[in-house]
Amino acid sequence: MNYPRSVAFFDFDGTLSRIRSGWQRVMADHMLEVLLGRGVAAAQPVLSACVADAIEGLSGRPTILQMEWLAAEVERRGGRALPAADYKAQFAERIDKRVDARVQALQSGSAQPADLLVPGATEFLALLRQRNVQCYIGSGSDEAAVRAEAQALGISGAFAGIYGAWPGDLQRDKHALVAQVLAESGCRGAQLVGFGDGAIDMQAVCAAGGFAIGVAFDELAGAGLDAAKQARLQAAGAHLVVADYAARALLLQAIDGQPASPS
Repeated sequence: MNYPRSVAFFDFDGTLSRIRSGWQRVMADHMLEVLLGRGVAAAQPVLSACVADAIEGLSGRPTILQMEWLAAEVERRGGRALPAADYKAQFAERIDKRVDARVQALQSGSAQPADLLVPGATEFLALLRQRNVQCYIGSGSDEAAVRAEAQALGISGAFAGIYGAWPGDLQRDKHALVAQVLAESGCRGAQLVGFGDGAIDMQAVCAAGGFAIGVAFDELAGAGLDAAKQARLQAAGAHLVVADYAARALLLQAIDGQPASPS
C-alpha cells in the first residue's frame, strides 16, 4: 500500500550541499600520506584502491569511523598508528580550509547559494513546505558544522531539525537519526521519504520502512548523473534514483505516494 509522505529525511553533503564537494579526494590524500609515512609497505596503486573502498564503504557514517579504519590499517600493515581522533583533527584541518573559503564566498556575495547546492534543491524544499511535509537533515558530518553550512546556504529555515554526528557518540549513525526523526515527527516509517547520495542513507531509510530516493549528482562534473553512484545507490536498495531535484514531477509522485518510474 502506498502512503502520502509526511516527513522527509535528507542527508546533507552531496545530497543538498556542495560546500564539501571533493572531500573524498582530500580524505584519500590524507590517508595515503599517513599510510606511506608510517612505514607501511605496499604499492601505492594497491593502497589507493584500498583507501577508496574504505572511504566509500563508510561514507555517510561519522568521520571518526573512517579515521578508526585508518589507524587500524596502519597497524595491520606493520606501522605505528596515532589515535583516530588525531587523524580526524588532521583531516578536519585540511577540509576546513576548503569549507571556510566557500562559506566566506557565500557570506561576501562572491558566490550564491545556487552555486553550492545540488540543482533544484531550494525550489524542491519550497514545494515540500507547500505540501506540509516536515523536513529534516541527518548527516554524518559534525552537527555544528552542518548547522553552520545550512545557514550559510540559506536553507536552514526549511527544516524542522538539523542533526549530525556528535564527537564521541558512535551510536549516532544514520539509522539512529532516522529513528529520532520518526519519533520527533510522530510519523510511521511508511510515511517517510529519505534522500541521500550514499548506501547507508538508502539502507537506513529502507530499514525504517520508508521510500528511499538516491541523489546521484555528479559532483566532479558539476552537472548530470554519476553512473557509478547510481549503481551503488540501486545496490543499496534505492526505490528511485535521480541526478538532482530538477525531476520534480517524478519526485512529487513519490511524495504523494504514487508509483514512481523505476530508477
